Order: sequence, then structure tokens, then C-alpha cells
Amino acid sequence: MQLPFLKGKNPQKNFFLSLLIKPYKVGAILFEEINSKLFILSTNEVETDGGTSELSAEKLLNFSDKVISFVEGRLPQGANVEKTIFSVPYAWIEEGKIKGEHLSKLKKICEDLGLVP
Repeated sequence: MQLPFLKGKNPQKNFFLSLLIKPYKVGAILFEEINSKLFILSTNEVETDGGTSELSAEKLLNFSDKVISFVEGRLPQGANVEKTIFSVPYAWIEEGKIKGEHLSKLKKICEDLGLVP
């Protein structure tokens, strides 16, 4: 006889993405959250052809798409990324906010790749 309080609960799983924009690299990390604990499923990083601050929005989008596509390949069948955490170079920040020219690049990445910040 199985007692009701001993039944195993299906763990609550969520998936998150971190997009890391570094001065000369773009990276991504795929996290799985199970019962409030985070586990890294996949990482990827590529070097850019120049500083990320000088990259056009289109080139930054291409590098971002490349690393995100790689890590999302580790998602279980039917799973979706819930939200995205962005990490940007310190030079992109002014008075605690992302500078306008870089914020527009991040918005384009979100729109084109369907990311939810």
C-alpha cells in the first residue's frame, strides 16, 4: 500500500539562459532550475572579430545567435527557456544603466531571437 504523503512529486523544472557579452567574446550558459537549485546544462563562448562595443547590432546578433543555438541544443525535448539574464561589459554602463547605443543592440537581440529578459 502506497501512503499518499510518500508519493514522489515531479520536480518543478525551469530553464534559464544567460547571455554573456564580454569585451572580446560572447558566451551563453543554459541553466536548469529544479526545486530552487540551479544546474548548468551547457556553455559556449566565441571570440568576436574586434571589441563587442564596436560591433554592429547585426554582428552582435549573429554571435549571440551562434552561442545560444549551441546551448539550447541541450534542452530536453519540448522544453523552453523561460527567461534570459544579460551580462554586459562595465564600459556599457553609465550611471547604473546600460547606455542607449548598447541597449538598442540588446533589444534587437531580444526581438530577433525571442528572448525574455
